[in-house]
Amino acid sequence: HSPATGRMTKGLVRGLRPYSGRIWLDVGTEDSLAGAATSLDQALRSDGTKDHLELGPGGHDRPYWRAHTPEYLTFYGTHLGS
Repeated sequence: HSPATGRMTKGLVRGLRPYSGRIWLDVGTEDSLAGAATSLDQALRSDGTKDHLELGPGGHDRPYWRAHTPEYLTFYGTHLGS
């Protein structure tokens, strides 16, 4: 969530392949990292790796994450055991 990807590399994208279907990128539209998260989403999809990108109003801050905590817990509960 609100990923800080640093430099996007082919190695990063390839390294995420095993997690296909279990990657959720969630970032606020006012977050300075929104562009990087969108680019990562596009790179993953181009590589054939399944992910889910959620863009919502807000920034890179606790109020945004707090508002989405129930969704995060549901996602982790569903996907981390598999």
